[in-house]
Amino acid sequence: GARLAGLEAALSHVSLDGPAAKVEQLRRTASAPVALAAATALTFSAIPVAADEITPFLRHDDADVRRRAWRLIGYLGASVGPKAYAAAMRDADATVRRAALWAGAWCGEQGVLTVCRGLAAEPKPDTLEDLELLAILAGPEDLQLLKALVANDALGPGRYRLAGAYGHPELMDMVLAGIASEDPGVACAAAAAFTQLTGGPNESGPRVTLPPRPG
Repeated sequence: GARLAGLEAALSHVSLDGPAAKVEQLRRTASAPVALAAATALTFSAIPVAADEITPFLRHDDADVRRRAWRLIGYLGASVGPKAYAAAMRDADATVRRAALWAGAWCGEQGVLTVCRGLAAEPKPDTLEDLELLAILAGPEDLQLLKALVANDALGPGRYRLAGAYGHPELMDMVLAGIASEDPGVACAAAAAFTQLTGGPNESGPRVTLPPRPG
């Protein structure tokens, strides 16, 4: 759980010159979650991990193992073939599908943008992270699609992240309108997008008291 994730993060940001052999042993012999944590730490230390030793985890019974395996494939920049991605897109777990999409983006898979555009046809708040990937990868031809997404109130304040990720100046009017919103969540999200679009500050002197949260 969280303890394993913390150990993985710690080992990923220190030199493994000393414990590398022990971490490699864990990668080869430990349970799937521990093996993936070890493989991730080795990858961050530029110690080679073969992609074909990770791909079996993409079919593991545990959805969290599949998700973490896809994340590692993204770190490796490895090609795992279209069948693996097709299977991931049919996965019942949304976090696995999302991890595969982001891995595909890092690995330069051509079908990722097509899948993201398909998700934009029926946008939902729970696909906002996938739509953010669309905004990152989209080209000038997707401007109207991004405008429609940023204008979609049903996506919540997080929709302004799409404006910041896409970075097109024609979205600025929508961002400025968001900053002027009486909804503090919308105004703050739009202000963050303004900074992404311009690189300039958006802070002001006046401070307001936020209303209490419902419930």
